Amino acid sequence: MLLDANLDGAISPEELMKVMNFVKVRMDLLNRRAQKKEELANPFAKQAQVDSKSEEKLA
Repeated sequence: MLLDANLDGAISPEELMKVMNFVKVRMDLLNRRAQKKEELANPFAKQAQVDSKSEEKLA
């Protein structure tokens, strides 16, 4: 729940802008983190794990 500085129940436009900017920055940060995780996923990692397990069985 949002509380304004003067606790009268009304939020000033300045306070509203601060809150909206904070939310926007957080959402941008979370979106960038999600994109980095998708980009960094190695498409060959799963196959490499399968190959290493099959090599262990052969040895």
